[in-house]
Amino acid sequence: MKVYRDRFEAGEILAEHLRRRGISGDLVVAIPRGGVAVAYPIAVSFRLPLRTVGVKKLAPPFAPESGFGAVAVDGSTVVDEGYMNLLGIDHDDLEEIKREALREAMEKHGKFLGVSPQEVTGKEVVVVDDGLATGYTAAAAAEYLKNSGASRIVLAVPVSSSSAYRLVGRFYDGVVCPQVVDTPYFAVGMFYEDFHQLSDEEVLELLRRANGER
Repeated sequence: MKVYRDRFEAGEILAEHLRRRGISGDLVVAIPRGGVAVAYPIAVSFRLPLRTVGVKKLAPPFAPESGFGAVAVDGSTVVDEGYMNLLGIDHDDLEEIKREALREAMEKHGKFLGVSPQEVTGKEVVVVDDGLATGYTAAAAAEYLKNSGASRIVLAVPVSSSSAYRLVGRFYDGVVCPQVVDTPYFAVGMFYEDFHQLSDEEVLELLRRANGER
């Protein structure tokens, strides 16, 4: 099992994997917050603009870690209906949870240089996150980018659970992931020595530097 020193090292390794596969893209889109630190070395290495996409996990208030889907800034939604039913969530509950999650997704998109449909149309987009546990947020991000007219969407992540890897394969034209892990207990933080929560200031500084260093 490869444990990355931090998100920057993971991004440098991903950049090499993308290069070896001949993938460069026209634009790098990170899933904030952690995905921005992984995306930074990729955007700088390929001299590409770095943007983000606002997405938010769907989870019941009584079990915030029990994600059953995700929503993107345009309302694109991915839901695991089987798990949702298991949690006892009905249609009215879903709409309420989705409404709050959409508000947070829109807030993130506005705060962290969210990518516009005009920037995406006809482009090959590389989506980056720091890892996939369920894959729901990455899937919702792909739906937003498809709806915005992206010509091709590739996902690049340093590590993924096997179930998430299978899920995102249905939403992306390609997936670059050096580590796909099949284990009953999976947490992205297990694969990093430094997995601190990035502050708003750190995210904004990385976006500023990436787009100023092209």
